[in-house]
Amino acid sequence: MSWADLPPDLLRLIYGRLRETGDFVRFHSTCQAWRDAAPATLPEFLPWLLAPGRDYPSSTAQLRSIFSKTTWCAPRTYGLRKRWLATEDGAGAWLLTSEAGPAPSLRLVDPFTGAAAAVLPPFPAGSRTGGHRGRIPYANGFVLADGAVVLFSIESFHKHGCFVMAAVLRPGDAAWAEGKGILMDCASCGGSIVCAAAYHDGEIVLADVLQVDTVKLRVASGGVLDVIVTPIRKDPPWNCFPRKLQPQPRRIYTFKSRGELLAACLLLDTTKQDGGGAMSVSVYALEPGEGGGGRGDPRWVARDAWSLRDRVLFLGFPASFAVDAARLGGAVSGGCAYFVHNSWEAGVARRKNVPEACRVYRYSFEDGGAAAVEELPTGAGWDNELLITWFAPRPSAIAPVREIRERLLQGPNKQQGAPCATSIIRAPRAAFGPPFTFFVGNLPSGVGSLKLEQFFAGFGEVTDARVKCSFGFVTMAPIGEPDDVFAALDGEYFFGHVLRVKFAEERPEGPFVMPLLAPNKARK
Repeated sequence: MSWADLPPDLLRLIYGRLRETGDFVRFHSTCQAWRDAAPATLPEFLPWLLAPGRDYPSSTAQLRSIFSKTTWCAPRTYGLRKRWLATEDGAGAWLLTSEAGPAPSLRLVDPFTGAAAAVLPPFPAGSRTGGHRGRIPYANGFVLADGAVVLFSIESFHKHGCFVMAAVLRPGDAAWAEGKGILMDCASCGGSIVCAAAYHDGEIVLADVLQVDTVKLRVASGGVLDVIVTPIRKDPPWNCFPRKLQPQPRRIYTFKSRGELLAACLLLDTTKQDGGGAMSVSVYALEPGEGGGGRGDPRWVARDAWSLRDRVLFLGFPASFAVDAARLGGAVSGGCAYFVHNSWEAGVARRKNVPEACRVYRYSFEDGGAAAVEELPTGAGWDNELLITWFAPRPSAIAPVREIRERLLQGPNKQQGAPCATSIIRAPRAAFGPPFTFFVGNLPSGVGSLKLEQFFAGFGEVTDARVKCSFGFVTMAPIGEPDDVFAALDGEYFFGHVLRVKFAEERPEGPFVMPLLAPNKARK
């Protein structure tokens, strides 16, 4: 009996057990008989990890399956800027790209196919673009079920406070509505605002280790966006641990599951010696106030292991989500949470000489243990847990069999996102231009020369990177034109701070003025 002669019932049984997107594509491309036997309903696929890559146009995002140990390239999108946007339910993603030019344009791109789904109006002149045409001035965002796009950023303005800035584009609107509000007591880690976000009941819910805020966005007359910030609770239950005792809350992940808003708190005991500390995850649900009609202050109530026994949590930034274990066909058992943890981000590597590495962990709510599942590849965006998120692939259609066979015969095409069996994909070596030097200002505290070099390496070949007196000095040979690299770097977000970049031959102004090298040397 040949493969094409397998009974349809057996083929449907095999099809029902497919949980990897790559296996699903191979099943359809085997032969016409297999394709005809496949049900019309798509199975639930196992999530991938997404490393978005750099904002430079030649940077390619990578998608990693920790279950099959395989990495794919996302279709390459050419644009000066890009932002990954979560869907309202947290289980998908969109890519917002920006192209500079006389008429800067914004596009929503399907990251699975690379096709542009919508062309959006540019940001208003004089907004937070800082005079750079084509810049995307917001770090995070959502695409809602009705097609509305919500963008926001959180930026510190003093030790215990920060701004939240937002923009909304509703279906049919010809222009963005922008506004801002003030958050107090924002927590930070190495200069980065560590704040999880979820869209729930018309509000952005921001949670960090100090407090929880709701941000109501209301588009008033004239296209003005009112940003109303209301603290839910200034002492959430995950902040009740004494500051000098272990473990301590390290990350908060917010997401919706079965109609309720959940917050998962990653607790880390840095006194342990296992290269990442003893980790645990606690889950809380936001319940309405106890007053009549749900009035009163909402409160967070802990969820026990039994209530999570049939769910799998995938925790990441900027979005997290939960999946019913039954929908995964037994590929993953319920009652667990997957998350990415970086020893450098937790401060363990710096204090205990632990090698820096991002690892994927699986935490069991039943026995309270966390085990490392995989150590992620180095570089290519896999070295910062705040940039790594989970992505649920949902192919909407399968190409004709002839087209699939032609692609397989041609071999993997990195730019088109074809599957690749290697554990890490490297782009072809680019041609570098002549070297030059950047001044880099507004660096977050605690960031050293190595982190600065790794960040700039996505834009060219770095020959020297130093951090002195909170300023950075980077000498590099760029990929492409220096002006394009400058436009991509100046105003870019780096661990929660907006970088200020200048060419070495330019004299910085204002707070960017360099300190004198010698006390008796007059300023020119």
